Amino acid sequence: MNKIILCEGETDAILLSYYLGKVAGWNFCKKPPVNIAIKPDRFDQSANWYEKGEDRLLICAVGGKSNVKAFFRDKIIRPIVG
Repeated sequence: MNKIILCEGETDAILLSYYLGKVAGWNFCKKPPVNIAIKPDRFDQSANWYEKGEDRLLICAVGGKSNVKAFFRDKIIRPIVG
């Protein structure tokens, strides 16, 4: 199952990934799941995949709280709906 966490900035994403790696066993994954391509287009955004067994987790830094809605709409919903 694919899961997603959206956070404000890169520092938040790093802290979440460190915490989830140490506490819950998530590991950084270089390859995203097949047919899912989420690519940030600004310097203050990031998208990193993690895996734990068959589950995948995407942690995205959206570049600030005012960008959460636009990032979700443009980077998450549009690629899925097509």
